[in-house]
Amino acid sequence: MSGGCRARPIERVAFRHTQASPPPSWAREVELLLSDSSATEGFVTVGRWDLRQHTDRQEFAFPRRTALYARIRILSRHGDADYTSLGVFAIGVATGDPAPLLSR
Repeated sequence: MSGGCRARPIERVAFRHTQASPPPSWAREVELLLSDSSATEGFVTVGRWDLRQHTDRQEFAFPRRTALYARIRILSRHGDADYTSLGVFAIGVATGDPAPLLSR
């Protein structure tokens, strides 16, 4: 693997919807999968969450897992829009810093 990429301990994820897309298109149920071996295989689900329909940060913790690759699966949306949107997401490397992953 080139470019200095290495697996890191991951323990948090945060999501935030934005007003750039209408609320009926916002993701509702999401799943986070992590892999420490490949961009195409070896993924393990570390959590599945229901996102609320607002623009505040929504942060979730899960048991620490070492990962090099992450995959977000959007399983449903809040309404009947023709597409699904997810404003912003961040993955938290275990640092001991309790600060939120996404700020306003």
